[in-house]
Amino acid sequence: MKVAIFTNDDLTSNLIFSPLFDVSGIEITGLYIAMSPRRGETSMVRGALSLLRRMALRYWLFLVFTNGTFKVFETLTSVLRLSPRTRQFCSLRRLAALRGTRCRKVADFSSPEIRAELRSDAVDLLVIRVADILKPQVLDIPVEGTWCVHSSLLPSFKGIAGEFHALRTPAAAIGSTVFEVTPKLDEGAPLAQVVIPRNEAGSVFQHIHDNNIAAGKLLAEMVRQLAGHGSHGSVLFEGQLKPSYFSWPKSSEVSALRKQGKSLIRFGEALQLALAAFRLAR
Repeated sequence: MKVAIFTNDDLTSNLIFSPLFDVSGIEITGLYIAMSPRRGETSMVRGALSLLRRMALRYWLFLVFTNGTFKVFETLTSVLRLSPRTRQFCSLRRLAALRGTRCRKVADFSSPEIRAELRSDAVDLLVIRVADILKPQVLDIPVEGTWCVHSSLLPSFKGIAGEFHALRTPAAAIGSTVFEVTPKLDEGAPLAQVVIPRNEAGSVFQHIHDNNIAAGKLLAEMVRQLAGHGSHGSVLFEGQLKPSYFSWPKSSEVSALRKQGKSLIRFGEALQLALAAFRLAR
């Protein structure tokens, strides 16, 4: 079975999609990486700066730090041709290089050029985690459909920063959903979900990391089952969940989280992340 990946260029997407490179019975035909964290931008820096106006400064700095350390790790890993994995990080670019997989940066995931490549590669399944809303002409290409990984238990916490909003909501379940992509954003049917333990003493970063590790394992198992010509399985909790939607965290929401005694990232976690970025810790 042939699989193509559309992904953001960030820490979490690399954690989610990296297990696919270990799935036997599939061929990853292409790794397509967004040029910017924001749709319509073609520069990583400009895209990041444009997001500053949309969220709390503290949350923006949190994203800059975590993804900045990831970029340091990825650059060193690629330049020095090191192992693609540590405990905190994984580099999809390095995995693609080791497997001989096509890897390219993309400004428009629905462009005629990308569509032609997907058709030429006879892609069976497309898996995505990008800000773009794909055109129907793209969604019609993979015969097994297009799956997206969302960092919440849909229909709860649709939108952005699912772990942050769930953690600041008392007793809310935290997890991920793999859903079938349709032309309308986040409106496809959930295919499978995974729940992670909620730790009231844990940081947002801990929950993001643990949630994306769990999501990657879920996605890899679903693809493995599909490649084996079986059902991809479905463990769904959405009947127990209330629909909700949230955008980027506001200053008042970050402050409310801190008043609950929770942090975006602990000092020890930040230190370990920085050491791992320079490959000084495992």
